[in-house]
Amino acid sequence: MALLSDHKWKSKYTPDDGDLVQRFYVLALDAAVRYDRTTGYFSASALALAARGIEALVRNNGKMRLLVGCTLDKDETDAIAAGYDLRETVSGRLMKMPLLAGDADHREALELLSWMVAKGLLDVKVAIPKSEAGKPIPDFSLFHEKAGVIEDKTGDRIAFSGSINETASGWKLNWESFHVFCSWAGGDAHIQAEEESFARLWEGRSQTAWVLEFADAISKALLPFLPAGDAEPARVIRLNQAGDIAAPALPPAPLPAPPPSPIDEKRRETWAFIHSAAARPDGARVGEATSAVVPWPHQVRAFDRMHSTWPPRLLIADEVGLGKTIEAGLLLRQTWLSGRAKRILILAPKAVLTQWQIELREKFNLDWPIYDGDSLVWQPTPAHREGVAKPVSRQD
Repeated sequence: MALLSDHKWKSKYTPDDGDLVQRFYVLALDAAVRYDRTTGYFSASALALAARGIEALVRNNGKMRLLVGCTLDKDETDAIAAGYDLRETVSGRLMKMPLLAGDADHREALELLSWMVAKGLLDVKVAIPKSEAGKPIPDFSLFHEKAGVIEDKTGDRIAFSGSINETASGWKLNWESFHVFCSWAGGDAHIQAEEESFARLWEGRSQTAWVLEFADAISKALLPFLPAGDAEPARVIRLNQAGDIAAPALPPAPLPAPPPSPIDEKRRETWAFIHSAAARPDGARVGEATSAVVPWPHQVRAFDRMHSTWPPRLLIADEVGLGKTIEAGLLLRQTWLSGRAKRILILAPKAVLTQWQIELREKFNLDWPIYDGDSLVWQPTPAHREGVAKPVSRQD
């Protein structure tokens, strides 16, 4: 097995050095057991080029982490600002970007990547730039970092970064360059900086980018290229036939989980009891106990009468100021927690809709939206100071 220190790496590579893929990328990965890579695009050509030399990583039983960029259009960022879930929006974006292999080489590379994902040898995450206000930036903002760290079995590392794009023209046609730093030749500070930057992104600690796991979306995108059955990728088969590599060792079987400790078991039992408490025969007051109000006796009696006659067909007709909203809220919370009510619709005059919504949230921990015909609307809270509006269609 080759070592990184077997080669005399240049400090800077340009097209004047020849084929950059062969002169650096493939040669370095021949010694790799760990490869962390950031690249700017989620596309067939970018992933295919990121797979150059990965056969050697497989031979070495190594693993790869790949961080790719995803750019959202304005409609998507507007939807997120209006309350749509970021993860669902980006997942939908990825699913709208089918991976189409341009040629046989692309197909083989994507086949290898899909196989590595299935074997647990490759993990892919997606990065989306965000503004100082924590909102996604549309169209004109790219996650455009192009860097990597490669480590061999001795712990020696090299880091590279530069202008080169993960596209065929970037590697083959453009006049691009990148710098290389070696841990055994005074490059530790640069390598450490690259590793810390990658770790900050990978672990979701960046202030200017969201990094999200999309195992399902990425697996589905790569699924069409996965070899049938337990077959190996064509690139691996060829190397096996040449005697260069053996089939990669599968990860060791996980050790059996230790038996739960008495404390863990008691904790599990406690939370299981809390989760089901409202549905128990003696749990009719759980909704009241978990509300932010202390009801008056007549309000408790009204609740008991409605709750004990299910479904209730009664009219709450107390005088003004005696707490009809409290009586209704107690019933709503209890039946929601116990599962008696699966879907609840409150019809109120428009003038008091917001009042009802706020009282249910503040007094009964029921954060339910108002439906205005086009959107689901939540009032401002400390967590969402501008409120949230989620557009919906009549078919949703």
